[in-house]
Amino acid sequence: MDELEKRIVEGLSARQREAVVAPDRYLRIMAGAGAGKTETLTRRIVWLLARGWAPGEIVAFTFTERAAASMKDRIHKRVAEILGPERTKTLGEMFVGTIHAYAARLLQDHFGYGNWDVADDNQEMAFLLQRGWELGLGEDVRRLPAGARTSYSEYVVRFKRAEAVVCHELLELDTLRGSPEAPEFPERVRRYWDLLDQHHILTFDRMVRLAAERLRADPGVAGCRHLLVDEYQDINHAQQALIWALARAPDLRSCTVVGDPRQCIYEWRGSDPGCFDRFAEEFSARTVTLQENRRSARAIIDVANAVARHFPEPALRVPMEPARRSPGVVVCQVAESAVGEARSIAGQIRGEVEAGRAHYGDFAVLLRSVSTSGPVFIEAFRELGIPYIVGGKVGLFQRPEARAMAALWLWFGGHDWRPEPYGPAYSGDALLGLAEAEWPGGLNRAAMEAFAGRLRDGAFHDLTEAYQTLLAELGYLAWNPDDPEDAVRMANLGRFSTLLVDYQAAAWRGGRSPKWPTLLGGLAWYIKAYAQGAYADQQADDLPQVDAVHISTVHQAKGLEWPVVFVAALVDSRFPSSQMGREQKWLLARDLFDAARYEGGENAERRLFYVAVTRARDTLVLSRFERASRNSARPSRFLREGGALPERGPAVLPRGAVEGARRSEDEVLTLSVEEILTYLRCPHQYRMRHVWGYEAELARELGYGRAVHHVLRLLARSARDGADPEAVLVRILEDEFFLPYAHPAGRQRMIEAARRGLTSFVRHHGDILYRADDVEARLEFLLSPAVTVAGRADVLVAEGGGLEVIDYKTAPPGEDGGLADAEADLQVQLYAAALRDMGRDVRRARVIHVLGEGHPARTVPVDSQSLTRARQQAEESVRELAARRFPARAGKACRSCDVRRICSLAAG
Repeated sequence: MDELEKRIVEGLSARQREAVVAPDRYLRIMAGAGAGKTETLTRRIVWLLARGWAPGEIVAFTFTERAAASMKDRIHKRVAEILGPERTKTLGEMFVGTIHAYAARLLQDHFGYGNWDVADDNQEMAFLLQRGWELGLGEDVRRLPAGARTSYSEYVVRFKRAEAVVCHELLELDTLRGSPEAPEFPERVRRYWDLLDQHHILTFDRMVRLAAERLRADPGVAGCRHLLVDEYQDINHAQQALIWALARAPDLRSCTVVGDPRQCIYEWRGSDPGCFDRFAEEFSARTVTLQENRRSARAIIDVANAVARHFPEPALRVPMEPARRSPGVVVCQVAESAVGEARSIAGQIRGEVEAGRAHYGDFAVLLRSVSTSGPVFIEAFRELGIPYIVGGKVGLFQRPEARAMAALWLWFGGHDWRPEPYGPAYSGDALLGLAEAEWPGGLNRAAMEAFAGRLRDGAFHDLTEAYQTLLAELGYLAWNPDDPEDAVRMANLGRFSTLLVDYQAAAWRGGRSPKWPTLLGGLAWYIKAYAQGAYADQQADDLPQVDAVHISTVHQAKGLEWPVVFVAALVDSRFPSSQMGREQKWLLARDLFDAARYEGGENAERRLFYVAVTRARDTLVLSRFERASRNSARPSRFLREGGALPERGPAVLPRGAVEGARRSEDEVLTLSVEEILTYLRCPHQYRMRHVWGYEAELARELGYGRAVHHVLRLLARSARDGADPEAVLVRILEDEFFLPYAHPAGRQRMIEAARRGLTSFVRHHGDILYRADDVEARLEFLLSPAVTVAGRADVLVAEGGGLEVIDYKTAPPGEDGGLADAEADLQVQLYAAALRDMGRDVRRARVIHVLGEGHPARTVPVDSQSLTRARQQAEESVRELAARRFPARAGKACRSCDVRRICSLAAG
């Protein structure tokens, strides 16, 4: 090992060092909880860079975007420390992110999906629930036998679960068979995929399948030489196919997978713990095992090892080895009832905080199900004034401000509502009363009745405009975004904004125009049929300035850690779940896939408990209650498996439970250029839009600029292939110019406007298309040691042996007093600075208004002094952003601001 390699592996364990410098083409790293797997992967990437591989030849998959940010941070720091700061300038060319993000990039950049939208799970369900009638799902519900009757919405959810299996398992439509109750299922899937294609929608499940299929046919297009996959135990078969296609590519030099089969907890969405053995068998991979736990104290590791001894697979019983000297604390708590358990835990947490020994953010309460076990904790925390954040798909509707908002929109739509599965139903005035009781400070009924009349009469352009107007009438403008309690409320109402836009986007897709009463009725149905069990509240990652206890499902807590963890409601039927292993109703034949894996079982629940235990750093409290209603509650079998731990009454948290404050995740902040420009325009607008998620208004012409850019990209490729851009323009417009919400007549008008403008542009600036060196070039560059910036340069043109950077704009220049022009110039200068950092010779830059009269072009200065000023301006903004400073900045931008109706400065 030479001196450089010694520096790369310095401070690592012997097994970690072995994994970092392994020369094998295929490497499998079995890494237990807290074993330092992220650091191991990071050092292996540094080792690859030190051996001369370019960042653009390295691809690293993480399970979440949060994990990607953490890995990027480590890579930047280690490269700067070991290889020197200059080597960090090109790290943005390396892909570090989720498999879904990589699949979307592949499809958009190489396989003709450049003008398609990516729909997350909620957006997909909003679309499918509305369009399921077109697919015949409503007809299928009516034909169900009496013993299998269900509601339309429940049937659509079942259809989506089954269609996801088709994607995850790579089942072929030609061999697909429906269940006896759903013989038409294969045809419904075929129609659904045709509908997605028609509307240019890539769903999370299908796009991985599509990317895997395209890559198997053309694996070299990715240009990947070294692939690293974190959390490999969580992949499904489609993701495995994508990884294997990359791994088999002739030019691939290494593929490293890392993870822990004991932490495979997503089987219900296709994850398969057997993937590790298949990888080893398929590629004869070398295996390195990391069993040293660096996170948890010894007592916590003892519990985790005791649980692991009950796994049926011998390889999973290998014990972890503690690296910390601290003994730590594990205690079992018993309360009389679920309410008593929650109040005891709340009291202990508040006691530690008031004594100055901890912060609220040092504590987490982990539950098998937030919807089942969370309400008593939420109530206990509210009684004691403890700030909390709820993690889990139903988290949003556990917040009073979100429940109040849901009640109002259901009342507007004329529906009744049952907020809790077994609770009372509300309708009419009772529903309005529920909103009044839940909304902070109450509400004015007469004002709400007047607003409802305006809403039903169509006084608003869309749901976003109506929503912001409603918030203003409810007193939102008096809230203080810098007050922690108000900040959590405002953030969660931002999540509710997303719900409204998800629904309206689906309702408007394809140019449909439902009348307001129909729209409101459909929205109310969407909320109670799906959304109340699907939308999470704002997560702790989005609210780092808020000191709050995290109430979370174990699934949501994966990858996180806290000094003190309460694993609560440890009674049979709660944890493990009473639903474990129960045979479910599928719309496709059970013999086509491993249905039992999707349905879970005791071993799956045991892995979930193992993950919960290993989230704790210093203190672990295993908590249960003795009675549920009038019945006794048996202790969870996992309590016995965790070892012979004595049980105590409530209030068991020992003094010194927190040895050190919760570590905030070190991570490089990755921002788009557009986000930096938004922050410069108004930091408060940035927080509202990009941190809290308040959505912009929908417009029928939305996507026009993107469609024009997409056509320009295809024209450049045609010119590079020898075609005349003007000759192919009409065909490209007809085939590729897609607007998701435009009416047919409006779409034709916009296509015609684009045709006239682009025809003239080609005649005036056709040389740009022929000289294009790269089109929509992806750039990610280091702005400061803690911030990377991502963007896409519209076109890079060969210019006298160097490059010209050109940015296309579809809006005329100077429309808003020159604000947009100044932002466009800064954007181009940041791209030019990034390209120079990468060693490219940028000689010129322009902004061209492609659809403006005469296509006005503006030269942007790219001399060293101008680029230095641009960087300094951007760096100052991100320093303020990283410090969580979000002052409102009044000015001419307020007139077009997306959140002006709910900004006190703009409203004033």
